[in-house]
Amino acid sequence: SNARKRPRSTSPGPNTGSLGKGSGVPGGASLARRLLGSDESRNEALNDLLRITVSHEINYALDGDQLLKALCSVFYEVIGWDPDEEDEDEKEGADNEKDNDHVDSDGDGEINFSAKEAWLKPMTPECEKWANFCQSALSKSNLSVDELKCLEVILTVFRNLSFVSANLRLMAYSNDVLSILVGCLYEQSSKLVGALEDNNNNATVLTLNALGTLINLSPHLDVTGQPLLVDKLFLNSTSTGAPPEDGAKLPDPSTFGQAADGSWGFGSMYLAKKLDTKEDVVQDVPKEILLQLTQEYLVRVWSIFPAIGRVLMDTTAPRVVTMVAMDLLQEFINQARVGVVGNVEDQEDSDDIPNIRAILVYIPDKILQRLADFLYIPRLSSDSLEYTDPVVNVVTRVNPLKLLAGYDATVDADVRDRALDVLVPLLELDSPGMAKRLGTKEGGITNTRVFDSVVPILAAQSGRNEAPLLASQLLRELSKAEENKKGCLYVQERVIAIASKDPRVAHLAFNHLYAKEGD
Repeated sequence: SNARKRPRSTSPGPNTGSLGKGSGVPGGASLARRLLGSDESRNEALNDLLRITVSHEINYALDGDQLLKALCSVFYEVIGWDPDEEDEDEKEGADNEKDNDHVDSDGDGEINFSAKEAWLKPMTPECEKWANFCQSALSKSNLSVDELKCLEVILTVFRNLSFVSANLRLMAYSNDVLSILVGCLYEQSSKLVGALEDNNNNATVLTLNALGTLINLSPHLDVTGQPLLVDKLFLNSTSTGAPPEDGAKLPDPSTFGQAADGSWGFGSMYLAKKLDTKEDVVQDVPKEILLQLTQEYLVRVWSIFPAIGRVLMDTTAPRVVTMVAMDLLQEFINQARVGVVGNVEDQEDSDDIPNIRAILVYIPDKILQRLADFLYIPRLSSDSLEYTDPVVNVVTRVNPLKLLAGYDATVDADVRDRALDVLVPLLELDSPGMAKRLGTKEGGITNTRVFDSVVPILAAQSGRNEAPLLASQLLRELSKAEENKKGCLYVQERVIAIASKDPRVAHLAFNHLYAKEGD
């Protein structure tokens, strides 16, 4: 689990003399003006923000969206992105949107929110342009040390702010904040294939902070747009400058609570009757109304998924980035497990916007296989030692435990356990369809690599205590697909050998994997 706003050794400590509770904390408007001033003023404001947001005593809550807008403006300025130019491009390219896979060619440029295409690429040409720009701009070769440090501070401030619950709505509903967080997931890693982790701690520092922020914001990241629609209609924002305990702080407050004051007449009453306060949704609302109020937000939330896929598929990404990316994926899976009913295919036939479950079920096979590959990643950690191979006289690095040549000494248990946390509930979202995809290759050939990776975990002594239990659940999910029976037979001898020593594995083997064969 992520430590809450843990101050880094390189970050200055809180200056209680000028920024403590007793002296008062600068307001968002004041900090925003300093951020948009000279370079010296901007750097001082960023240092002050680090001191404020890292403090547990202050728990800095934003008093409006001025500060977020200023931080986003500084970010855009540093990387050389002009949002105004983007707006002009949107107007000029409106006629060409029909060429995009996500745009409905039968409608008037209406975006097609399809779960099957959610992982392929960003939702709109503008989002794709932004992703390509970030992929080329956010690299150490294109940024100076000072520029990179400035971006790192901004992302660290975002992450620190996301630990305060009063800031979550304000950040999650800010289109610029979401765009920046998604764009940072396209940061290029400077790590070379096979390079040591210790030499690449700062290889993807922007990606790491962006992932951590998205994890904290995940309760407000909804792919259907319903929570935002409810807030747009019925949530009144407090006035700018009021203390956070007085109510929610929202970006562009005038766009929220549009039906709460009764100005829509009978329309307000109609929508209020359709409001389900328990589920936080407006029932039977026309899709046109929902998109009119939430489309910009939805486009950015849906663009998170191709970015996550890119991070997971990046073989040069540092270990910690991969683990945090799986944590973010797990947060979305936890959302999808709430109230799972019906078949996913029914949503594709419906005109409604698909929910998070449908998006996860249609995760591409290559990403699903990549998650399975994480079940066995060779261990090479900081406690390894240098030695000279007496046979070939080549200097290598090896963990002392590897001399025992056992499974627990050669596997990265942390990455493996994260993968188990993701795969088990992911397969449960659409059983046995997901199990069939994971356990077989094209042509119905058994994916023996998956079974070879799972079986040793049943008797593992490294990692978390529940890892063998999760491995049992994963094998049980795999066995539900008729196409995986060959795979179960492939590992039968090894599973039975473990079952003779472990009653839990014996229950798995004789009640699930091989129950029919024993009758």
